[in-house]
Amino acid sequence: MVLNCPVAGEAARLKPNGLGEARAGKARVIYQGVYHRDRGLEELILSAEWYDSAELYLRGYGELEPALHALVRTKRLDDRVHFLAPAHHAYLVESLAGFDIGVVPYRPTTMDHRLCLPNKVFEYLQAGLALAVSALPELQRLVTATATGEVFDPDSPRDIARAINALTCDAGRLAALKARALTAGRSLTWEAQGEPILTACYQELAGSAPAGRMGDR
Repeated sequence: MVLNCPVAGEAARLKPNGLGEARAGKARVIYQGVYHRDRGLEELILSAEWYDSAELYLRGYGELEPALHALVRTKRLDDRVHFLAPAHHAYLVESLAGFDIGVVPYRPTTMDHRLCLPNKVFEYLQAGLALAVSALPELQRLVTATATGEVFDPDSPRDIARAINALTCDAGRLAALKARALTAGRSLTWEAQGEPILTACYQELAGSAPAGRMGDR
């Protein structure tokens, strides 16, 4: 199996542009991606009401953006939920510098969502972010294997908040999870995962092909 890992990137070791300093005692939680339906973004926003020591940032674009802004205003969560302009696709890992937790709140409304393992989860790890993800088979398997975070029920804003609070209530544990994520991220790249496996597969197929038949269609 070849994991859907992106090409290796290096998180910038600089203060994140345009964000300023984090408010005292507040961890930065980020969702980075397209604003599609059934990605649990509404539930994620609602969960911010119960955060003990975190703020939520959404960086992306998509059809739901006006509705998400309206939800934040309606629920008076402007001081807890912040929207950022999309990052260039070549700098998705670098753009995560300065954040603490990467979140994937997808809901299991389709088979594609239930079994997904999106690029963003590997980008979060490469950037050294702890993970807070939906309790879906592949996402939960990854978090368990890497021991880098918490899982939650994506249909429950309160349970999303529980997972976020579990990650942020102990600064020492969060720092350890982030360090573990960075280590895991180095091995979950295209260079480390996909390229060697596919190259070996191609070499095996080429070596077993009958002589003179390699160019046949």
